[in-house]
This record gives sequence, C-alpha cells and structure tokens, in this order.
Amino acid sequence: MAVLLYIGVIKSVYFSNSLTLRKIYILAVSNWILAAVISFPSGAFQTATYIPGPIQCGSQHCSPVVGLINFLIVSFYFLLTVLILSFVFICLSFHIYQSKKLGSYTSSQTLHHARIRLGWTLFAIIIISLAEGIPAAFILGLKADSVLNTCNNFYQADRLVTVTIFTSIDSIVWSMVLILDPLASIFFDIKILEKVKRHVNRSKVYYARFLNSMSSNENSQ
Repeated sequence: MAVLLYIGVIKSVYFSNSLTLRKIYILAVSNWILAAVISFPSGAFQTATYIPGPIQCGSQHCSPVVGLINFLIVSFYFLLTVLILSFVFICLSFHIYQSKKLGSYTSSQTLHHARIRLGWTLFAIIIISLAEGIPAAFILGLKADSVLNTCNNFYQADRLVTVTIFTSIDSIVWSMVLILDPLASIFFDIKILEKVKRHVNRSKVYYARFLNSMSSNENSQ
C-alpha cells in the first residue's frame, strides 16, 4: 500500500497511464511469496524450540538468534513503511501549499482530504509499529533457559508478567485500529461520507414508511 501511495503521489503520470491491474497483482503476489519465504523457515525454527522433530533449535542458542532475525526483519519493514508514508505525507503537504499559492482551490481541497486520510493511516501504522516492537523487544531481552520450557512455568510467572502485559496491549491496539480504520475512512472521505448519509436518510424514510404501515394496519383492525 505504501509503495502504491508513493507511486500515486510522486509518479502520478505513471500511476494513471502505465500502472495496470496486472502489475498490481504481480506486486501483491511477489509480496506474498517474499513473506512466505521469510515466515515459513522462521516459524519452523520457532516451533522446533518447543516441539521435538527433524529440526533442532535450542532455547539458549538457536531461539534467541531466530527471534533477533524476526525482530530485525519486522522492524525494517515497519520502519520502511513509516518512512515511505511520511515522505508521501510531506509531498502532499507541499503540493497543497503549491496549489493554494497558484489559486487552485478545488485541487487543494482534494489534496487536503487525501492528506487527512493519509495522516490517519500514518498514525495507525506508527501506533501498530510501537505496539509490535515494544513486546518483541522485551521478549528478546528475556533470558531463555530450560526452566521456561517445562511445567515449572507457573512458578516462573513473574518473569513473564511484563511480556504478557505488553502482548495484551498489542492485541488491544490492533483491535482498536481495525475498528477505527473503517470509521476513519467514512469521516475523512467526503464521497464515502455523503454515501453513508444518503443511506442513513434512505433508511429513515423506509423506517418511517414501515411505522406508518404498521399504524395503519392497527387502525384498520
């Protein structure tokens, strides 16, 4: 999404004339393949820490390395996304300033609403990045030993309280962002907001007709 936003704002001519649906599908499939190539091996090594199998990954040596690699990869892609969106946000602000300077009110208003929507997206990505990064950093700092992989975990719960709290906060943040994102799309996009208002008004009319029909049936009886 960040790459498409970058192309749409910075390379608008290419976005309008040369970017086809086929290229978008190729980009999406490539992204999926890259994610699978990275996640499948790391997931297998993480599973091998707790379940014996053909892959051996000890909790004291292999598991911290795998966790560090995952942390670096996730941090890199979150940081790259934030940087791209920030760059696009700055460019949109510059285009708005130029449009106002040239007296193009319609163009500046359109870019202004696009900047508001992009600002919300950037804010949501930053919050999600922090919610993902802070628990991951604490997990990396947790000293791994054989005790935490046995049934004595209950007696070592004090070592996991901080990680559990931050992981719960991570889940809450994800839930809030997923709930607020469609609402932000409604309030920050004028066209969508107008359609929602139209549907609400239409629903009110249908509901009023339904009440009138119910009252008329009661009166006839």
